[in-house]
Amino acid sequence: SRGYGQLLMWVAVMLMCANASAFSCTVIAKAEQPFYNKELCLKEAEELAEILKSKGAIAAPSCIEIGVSL
Repeated sequence: SRGYGQLLMWVAVMLMCANASAFSCTVIAKAEQPFYNKELCLKEAEELAEILKSKGAIAAPSCIEIGVSL
């Protein structure tokens, strides 16, 4: 559990590749809209991954915890 006074946010990130070559990969982050709930972050990241996969890309969604102790 988290202590009192901490502000935690989650940033959705995605490893996106055009094909199986690592040279085709890029990492994207949705830093302009952080999430305050990990589950919501993962839900949106996974939904985007499914869209990218349906277009032939390789996509690996994740969320990174960003927090500061106040």
